[in-house]
Amino acid sequence: MFSLSPSSLLYTAALTTAAVSAAQIGYFNSESCVDPSGLEQCYAEADAMLADCVNENCKGKNIDCINICHCINTEDKINCAGGHCWNQVYSCEYQQTAGDIATYCMDPDLESIPFFPPPDNAPGSCSCNVAKVLVSLYRTSAETNTCGANGEEITGQLTSIDDIDNFSRACICCSQSGMLSAFSQICPNTDPSLLGANEIYQSLVDDNWPMCATYMGEYPCSSKLGYTPPGGNDSAVFYEPGELPPGGTATTSNIAGSITSPVSGATYSWTYKNIEHIVTVASADSQPTNAASTNEEEGGKEGGKEGGKEGGNEGDNKGGDESGDASGGGGAGTEDKKNMAPSDMPRLLPTVCGLSLLLITFL
Repeated sequence: MFSLSPSSLLYTAALTTAAVSAAQIGYFNSESCVDPSGLEQCYAEADAMLADCVNENCKGKNIDCINICHCINTEDKINCAGGHCWNQVYSCEYQQTAGDIATYCMDPDLESIPFFPPPDNAPGSCSCNVAKVLVSLYRTSAETNTCGANGEEITGQLTSIDDIDNFSRACICCSQSGMLSAFSQICPNTDPSLLGANEIYQSLVDDNWPMCATYMGEYPCSSKLGYTPPGGNDSAVFYEPGELPPGGTATTSNIAGSITSPVSGATYSWTYKNIEHIVTVASADSQPTNAASTNEEEGGKEGGKEGGKEGGNEGDNKGGDESGDASGGGGAGTEDKKNMAPSDMPRLLPTVCGLSLLLITFL
């Protein structure tokens, strides 16, 4: 698990919130939410509890203790967002907030998080379904332990050393391909370097990668080994060496549209690691009226042009350059300055770096 390195053991709520402006709460511009004051208060209370957790429990202990406190804090902030910013639960900002579960929590259960991943191309959603990328990466990592759904059964049928060796190499290749393919299969137009794809590529791909086509041909990743296709889409491709598409150039932004009523009603619950959370939404019949929300919708039209293409252009990009990273010819792109959405996913990059280290340890 990626570990945060704090500059000091003692945290205070004031220090936690001092780095952001009054309207910038976590990843959100609070004024784009239906209940901005409620979101600000909820975050302040969550950060006060974080400070208490660290100060009361973690003195003289290692980073794991602090990460546990941050894990609880992330759950609290997911509840804050769902209750006070329910009109943004499909947005890039919410996906970043929920994605912090993978940064701080041991063995993260991503699919238990509400609205994560969001439906593809939902109104006001992130142009790149980052949540789906993250879920796909962790699913592939988990399936590596058994070499897919069928790996253990196949292992029992192998008799020769050569067969066992080829099977083992196929398992490694499918794990590498499953992770590398997720970025282009789910977000073909987004610059993959913003999502940590280059770090994944450089961490996983070694001298054996060019030979993976042979092993993947003998043991097809999905149909034979039972690996879940990238993004959970049955038509998705496990790319072989030389087939990774060139990277996109777009940054992330929220596409056009908005959520006009709470997705899960006035009250909803979710359970994480046997802990039930009950969330009551605030201002269920309200809409944000500030200029920031208007700008998000206007700016989202540009993001929507890119976001509407995501997930549909996989086959058009085949044959990218794989020299040194997974981004091919992709550039950094430019951020739509009208859109309040972030231009990249700062938390996802350290998360995938930590995830690649887990896979390297297994391999």
